[in-house]
Amino acid sequence: LHQFRGTGILYTAHFNQKIEAPFTRIDSWTDAHGHFIDNRQHRIEETRERRIKAYEKSLAALK
Repeated sequence: LHQFRGTGILYTAHFNQKIEAPFTRIDSWTDAHGHFIDNRQHRIEETRERRIKAYEKSLAALK
């Protein structure tokens, strides 16, 4: 997950319950639904902002 460019999502399982990770943790399918469906607009806006910053950075590199 550390190499993934998007938001890392860690589904809680018995073997990783006590692991601290800098990822979004999902404990149930209800949480997964909430993350992907209920928070859809927020994630779209975050992605848009990330892409704009990357575009601006690439333009600055061309100067």
